[in-house]
Amino acid sequence: MIWAMMQHLGYNMWHDEAIWKDKKRWKWSNFCLDRMLTSEVSWNLRMQRLMEKGSAVNTLVIDVGEGVVYPSHPEIAIKGSWSAEKLNAEVKRLKAAGLAVVPKLNFSTCHDFWLGDYARMISSPTYYKVVSEIIADTLEIFDGPPYFHIGMDEESFLCSSGNAYCVYREGDLWWHDIAFYAKCIEKGNCRPWMFSNPGKRDKKDFFANLPKSFLHSPWSYSQSFENQTEPVDSDHLTGNIFALMSDMGFDLAPCGSVWCGGSLTKKGMSLNVKNYPNLALYCKRRVAPERLKGFFMVPWCPSTTGSDYRFMAACDLTDVARAMFEGRDSV
Repeated sequence: MIWAMMQHLGYNMWHDEAIWKDKKRWKWSNFCLDRMLTSEVSWNLRMQRLMEKGSAVNTLVIDVGEGVVYPSHPEIAIKGSWSAEKLNAEVKRLKAAGLAVVPKLNFSTCHDFWLGDYARMISSPTYYKVVSEIIADTLEIFDGPPYFHIGMDEESFLCSSGNAYCVYREGDLWWHDIAFYAKCIEKGNCRPWMFSNPGKRDKKDFFANLPKSFLHSPWSYSQSFENQTEPVDSDHLTGNIFALMSDMGFDLAPCGSVWCGGSLTKKGMSLNVKNYPNLALYCKRRVAPERLKGFFMVPWCPSTTGSDYRFMAACDLTDVARAMFEGRDSV
C-alpha cells in the first residue's frame, strides 16, 4: 500500500506576478520568483527523515515544476534549478534507500506558472509539443517511475481570477487535455495520478468523464469525518467523496494534510493534527479494500528551513495514521 509524501523542488505554482505588495507577508512567497526557494539544508534534512528506519512513508512525490533544467526546454529553469543529472542521482539515491519516487508536474492552469511563457499558451500546438517533451524528459530523469502525478486541482474561475493573466479550461477541452497528459505518460509504461475533487464542476458530468485508468487523490482537510453523508461544494471540506468514488469503481489514494483547519499551534503557525489519522480510519471503514491503493500526505510548504517543522509533522502524522490503519498501538 502507498504511503506517499509530497516534497516541493520547484515552487512557482500559485501566482503569476513576481511582486507581493503586502510587506507583512511571511518571508517566502507564493509569487513567481527568478530564483529557487529550495534549500539544500532543508532538502537533505527531510530526505534523511524519510529514509529513517521505521518511517511509514514508502513513496515520495516530488513536485518538480521549474526545479530542474529540462534537457528539451532549459528556458523553463530559473537560477538554482537542479541539473537533470543532479535530480536523477537523487532519485537513484532515494530509490536505493527503499523509497518509490514519483514525479509531479501540476498542469492545472491555476498552478502551472512554473511553465513560464508556456503557461500562457494553454491547449495550443506549441503547448502540446512542449508538454510532451518535458513529460518525456521527466520520465527519463525519474528512471521510469510507477506513477506520474499531473496535479489538476483548483482549475476554475474562482481560483484563477486573482492572476494577471486569467485562463482556465472548461468542458470537453479540460477532458481532452487530461487525456493528452495520460497518453504522454502511458508511453513510458507509467500510470497517471491526479487530484480528483470536482469542486464547482457538475458532479454528474465530472464522474462520468473521470478516467478509471488513473490513480485518484480526492482530498479533504476536515478534522472529523463523522456524519458526512454527501459531498459538499468546498474542495477543502469534502467528506464522503472517498466512499462515493470507491463505490463508483475508482482506484484511490486519498489525500490529507497538516495544512488548513489547524488544531495545534506551533511558532505561531497552525498544524492540522487530526485530519490524516481520521482520514485513514474513515477510509478503512468505508472504502473498498480493492480500491484503496494508499494515502497521500501533502504538507503544502516550500523546502525552506522555516517550514521544516511542518514537513516533519507531516511525517510524524503519517507514522501515526499508518499505525492506526494497521491496528498497531505504537509507532
